[in-house]
Amino acid sequence: MKKLLSLFLVLVITLSAVACSKGKADNINDLAGDYELYAMTENGKKYDSEELQSLTALGLEISFKIDKKSNAELNLMGTKTKFKVDVNKHTLSRGGKSLKYTFKNGIMKWSNNKTVLKFKKKK
Repeated sequence: MKKLLSLFLVLVITLSAVACSKGKADNINDLAGDYELYAMTENGKKYDSEELQSLTALGLEISFKIDKKSNAELNLMGTKTKFKVDVNKHTLSRGGKSLKYTFKNGIMKWSNNKTVLKFKKKK
C-alpha cells in the first residue's frame, strides 16, 4: 500500500512537467464534470481500477473536476490543487507550467515519459 501511495506522489511531479500528447475536445462543455482516477501506469507497472479503488475504501480519494468556466481542481487525498483548462491547446496550467492531456470517450489522460494517469468522467 505504501508503494501505491508513493506512486500517487508522482502525480504532483507529473503536473509540473510538460507532457507530449494530442487531445480532442470541441469545447469546455465536453470536458466539464467530475472524474475519478481509474488507471495508472508507472515505470511500466500498471495499476487497474480495483487496486485504485482500495485507496478510496481507505478514505484516500483521488479525483478531478472541471467546471464550465475552464477551472479545474485535483483532489489528491484531501489536498486540492487548482488549474486552468485550455481546450484549444489541450493543456492544464498552473503557475506558468502546463501539462498536455488527451480526452476521448469520457477518458482524460495525462502523461509524461514514465507515468500515465487516466481519469474517467463520472456520469
